[in-house]
Amino acid sequence: MEKKDKDIALFVAFCIEEYGASKGMAGEQVLDLFSQYGVIDYLSNCFEPLHT
Repeated sequence: MEKKDKDIALFVAFCIEEYGASKGMAGEQVLDLFSQYGVIDYLSNCFEPLHT
């Protein structure tokens, strides 16, 4: 896995965990919700401006 791909995966995982913590949801629930609404694709595609 390339460094950028790893950075994106870590960023998405961070977003999932933080959202879950703030809403009292399990990571799997957040993953399902994010997948349903395309949030994971958005976070991955917009990684550069979002993580800075």
